[in-house]
Amino acid sequence: MAGKVTEHAISIESTEVQRTEAGDTSGCPNHPVIATEATQKLTITAHEKACTIPRDQRFKELRDAGANQAETRPKIQKVVFFLRDQKNFQKYYEPRVDLFLLENQLPYQLLKDLMKLSAKKKELKGHIRRFISMHSMIPERAVFKDDDKKAPIHLLDLLQASLLGSADPSPEYGAPKASTKDWQSFRNVLELKAAGIQLQPSKSIGLRDVSFKRKWGFYPGILSLPPITVDDSTGPKFLNLIAYAMCPDFENGYGVTSYISFLDSLIDETNDVIELRKARILGNLLGSDQEVALLFNEIGTDLVPNSTTYSTIRTQIQEYN
Repeated sequence: MAGKVTEHAISIESTEVQRTEAGDTSGCPNHPVIATEATQKLTITAHEKACTIPRDQRFKELRDAGANQAETRPKIQKVVFFLRDQKNFQKYYEPRVDLFLLENQLPYQLLKDLMKLSAKKKELKGHIRRFISMHSMIPERAVFKDDDKKAPIHLLDLLQASLLGSADPSPEYGAPKASTKDWQSFRNVLELKAAGIQLQPSKSIGLRDVSFKRKWGFYPGILSLPPITVDDSTGPKFLNLIAYAMCPDFENGYGVTSYISFLDSLIDETNDVIELRKARILGNLLGSDQEVALLFNEIGTDLVPNSTTYSTIRTQIQEYN
């Protein structure tokens, strides 16, 4: 059955007035003004076809569409995973990471001055500490105490202090320095386990908390490492911390770069990451274990760590039989 067709017509008229001066090129100041008009008419015709579907059937189609709405929901959820596979995922999907870019750092004193102007100073200070704790990659804890003697320089410096811990590193003066050969030939996780060395998470929290001891004084050897969670933001944050460590204006002891170099020496392949996960030292929220291995191998390339950091531990492990 053919539907009824209704025709709607709209007419629009426009008048254009042009004003020109006679003798425009003659240079005469008293030439007359000539006005001309042009009228155009535009007609728009729209055809509307009447709906021939019964009202009850239309309501039924609307109800069915609402009932089937849940079936399309998983397609929307897949957008997050699609974005996650993009090269610039962190830049566009997680803008908060930009707060840790070295070139975006503002003096922390400026933040303190702004907080002083607010009636919610303590609340804002707590928000900053929780934000740093959320992005510190280590288990949640109190990042700083209120009586901290050293004020942070900026947010990236605050993140570094959270990762390293508030305690100063123990000096290793007089300890044998690891040569370049020692660093390159250091045994990975699988080789350590084959030699009888066990892995366990450190009791305290902080990237400096790395230790090696012999249980009962001789066997087995136990390597304790701080637990850390790896996700999509770990790479960008570590890269900015590395860049910060290379700045000549700040002396920070290369704590983060030394830790990355040490962990990179332990990870050669996917199975090394698997063993670190089993030991509850490494949490993988990045994706596959191979991605984690590639991450540390890439950011650990050509780093210049503090040669004295972990030198005693490296020597003890290398001499372990």
